[in-house]
Amino acid sequence: MSAYSHAEHRFFFGVVVLVAILGFGAPAEARETIVIAAPTDPATVLNKYLNLAAAHVMNDPTQVSLAVHDALVAPGDVRLFSFTATTTEVMPIEVFVPVRRDTSNFRPVVALIYWVGGQGSPTTLPFKLPYNFAAVVSQVPADDRPTVFEPWTFERLYHGERILVSVQAGQRYYLAVYEPNNQTGDYVLMAGTKDSAAAISAISYAKNIARVTLGIVGGRRIPWRDFLGLCLMFAGLVVGLGSLLVAATVGLLGRKTALWPSILMRAMVVTEPLHILGLSLFVLGGLTFFWQVGAGGLPLIIAVLAAAVAADIFLMHFYAYPVFARYEHTGGRRVPASVRYPIILTFFIGFFAWFFALMLLIWYLLM
Repeated sequence: MSAYSHAEHRFFFGVVVLVAILGFGAPAEARETIVIAAPTDPATVLNKYLNLAAAHVMNDPTQVSLAVHDALVAPGDVRLFSFTATTTEVMPIEVFVPVRRDTSNFRPVVALIYWVGGQGSPTTLPFKLPYNFAAVVSQVPADDRPTVFEPWTFERLYHGERILVSVQAGQRYYLAVYEPNNQTGDYVLMAGTKDSAAAISAISYAKNIARVTLGIVGGRRIPWRDFLGLCLMFAGLVVGLGSLLVAATVGLLGRKTALWPSILMRAMVVTEPLHILGLSLFVLGGLTFFWQVGAGGLPLIIAVLAAAVAADIFLMHFYAYPVFARYEHTGGRRVPASVRYPIILTFFIGFFAWFFALMLLIWYLLM
């Protein structure tokens, strides 16, 4: 057997092992992952008092450490969880934040709330505690937060301020997560240190990774109309700009040959329908995505650029194509420069219209 065959077999064996690990071999030691996909109901704060009845009940982190993936969707949100400790121990609690472009100023804190038999509400809380309850509150994370890689969700996370709390067996505790500066974003609340020795379901593991990666946590609504509109716009940009680049490349490379009209005519048979399809998708996506904004500002400029692309298609079909047909049967006579240059100019007009429409759309999304 050749060396190539050995290498090929090793490659396919590695692929099979990788698929088996990812698909069936879930980690043997892991924390329990909870993805909160809906907002707490009823409200967590009523008349400035924390509503403990609204807490989301979770498993005991003294038995299996927890990673709660959730989000503060609106300014002033308070997310509330509860558990009953089955063992007495000192347990770490920390709020992590995914490293993303919009989370650099998002610094949530966590408060462990417990029954003490007397009034003991700290003054730093943005809400009041019910009578007989007190709280231990983490500090606001510093500006230079270190990061850590989370192997279960493949994300890099900002560290929060860890607090060590002593819990008593049989007592019920509450965890309240909030952002003192009313910022919003995704977070991961981690509690406990004991990983589970039980195998994790591969299906639920993959489901949790998908929901966390896509940010479908904390009752965040999926903007399906905007999603569809952007998909159509970018699909139109790919198809329209790609077809124009093919036609322009053919036109520029063969502009000085006698076969230029024939080559471009055959190229346009394919590229012109794709160009029209791309523009149609882009316009339909724009109407879907900008339906609430209306015509004004950058959306209006993008619409003008789309009109320029439509004009370019019109010129290529009703001006350039007849010219190509006229010079195709001239016995090898080259197309004069006075005729070639306006046609080449239409390629540049279409290219820059598409290109600037793409740049402005990206700018609109980022700003």
